Amino acid sequence: MKILYFEGAGWADADTSKASDVGNCRIRTAFTNNNGKKIYLEMTSCMIHKYNKKRFIGFKNVVGFVDSCFYIFGDDDENKHRISDVERSTVIEFTKVNVLSLINNKLNCSFDDFITLPNLAGYSVHKSDGGYNFGDKFVFDEKLTAQREKINKYFYDFEKNTLGKQYPNFSCWVNNKGGLSISIPYSCYNDNFNIDDVYSYNFDYKMPDDEILRKARQEYGIFSDRITVGGKI
Repeated sequence: MKILYFEGAGWADADTSKASDVGNCRIRTAFTNNNGKKIYLEMTSCMIHKYNKKRFIGFKNVVGFVDSCFYIFGDDDENKHRISDVERSTVIEFTKVNVLSLINNKLNCSFDDFITLPNLAGYSVHKSDGGYNFGDKFVFDEKLTAQREKINKYFYDFEKNTLGKQYPNFSCWVNNKGGLSISIPYSCYNDNFNIDDVYSYNFDYKMPDDEILRKARQEYGIFSDRITVGGKI
């Protein structure tokens, strides 16, 4: 089966994301079509509601738009090589069937299916050093993704239960080595570290020493020894 992977570039828990079977309210990818042409595609969507239903007559649930679509030549592609009959001119019911039909029929492809990947799957269409990662070449590892998500939940629960944060605000992302990078914010200090091998992680995170946090606060001109969340300075 020929599968195209999309990066889920929006909030997966947004109402619009949950209202369709696409998997995310904003998706993007890069791929090679049947003629060997390399293409970038990005789509966004919105829900039909009382304020826009007159504009989108005939649409049932979520309407999708092609926000960006162009051939990739590496030469100011977004401006010079736009696929104008697709970009900014496509309005469809945002479903898997319709998105797949758009890709195959309008962009000359022959994919059997597409999958919008979760954040910790490790697929990002934009390379950190420029250029693109291609969604038709990405190898999705479900087991590895599940382990990353298990670690992510561990730190979510840590901030929620140990630090007492109503809304956990740590950061967790897949780094260039395939491991996880974590950033946990304390008062005037971010505890940044990497987990290179997610399978061997022991789930034994230790908070920074009080002295480290005290020095960080003093560097920012805050000399109080006020105790912050989690009983840490």
